[in-house]
Amino acid sequence: MKRLLLLTAFALTVSGCSNKIDSVIAPEVQKACLKAVDFEGCVRAFTKPKEEKATLDFLGKPILEGWHMNEVKEDNAIWYHDIYNDDQEFIAEKIKVRGEYGRYIGYTVVKRWLQEPQAGRPGSSTQFGYPTTNCYGTGVGMNCTTIPAPTLNIPGKAAIPGGVRQVSSETIIDCLDRKWTIAENKRRMGWVSLDDYLSEDIADANCHRINELKPSHFKEWEKGRLNKKDKLAIQTLPGNRTIKKR
Repeated sequence: MKRLLLLTAFALTVSGCSNKIDSVIAPEVQKACLKAVDFEGCVRAFTKPKEEKATLDFLGKPILEGWHMNEVKEDNAIWYHDIYNDDQEFIAEKIKVRGEYGRYIGYTVVKRWLQEPQAGRPGSSTQFGYPTTNCYGTGVGMNCTTIPAPTLNIPGKAAIPGGVRQVSSETIIDCLDRKWTIAENKRRMGWVSLDDYLSEDIADANCHRINELKPSHFKEWEKGRLNKKDKLAIQTLPGNRTIKKR
């Protein structure tokens, strides 16, 4: 209730600046901004005059200047792609893999999303089955040993605080096999065909001129020795130089 009152108060303030109270904040704006870290900034991003340039995205964070922004409001997520030059042409960077350029290109992706808070769970343990008693000997010399029932330990779960999260990843394109993958925090998903993906357009615009591209900051795959496909790519892809003998 307190948050809703703040919503209404802020709406009146925004409207009052122009000496005209049109209405309270639209329901879709309320829904999108209710959980934003910078609520007022988020509302301004939605209600700004058309002639003003937005400086905050709908999550209340500064917009990455010069990046293509794809807002997925139903998922409370934003994807930023660094894939255009000043002429709005697709660009990429060449990636050194196994010691050489010539086969792989890539571009950086930044994802922002609203993380819903999740409650933690303490660890616990429970016993199942029954204890087992084994006895040896007879009469007064009998010795018995009891083994307690097995115990199952259930680990706890740490609480996850809510708020806006951001992670950067590298989209990597194999110009020879016409596939792409995503590398993030030293993890990589499986290779996927370029068909009907944004990466296909970027591959078409850049794979024929790998040597002209700027070197990528992505260094995680630099080590190793060239394989047969690497050599084939460097020798045959348009715009590549002839591979050095090793």
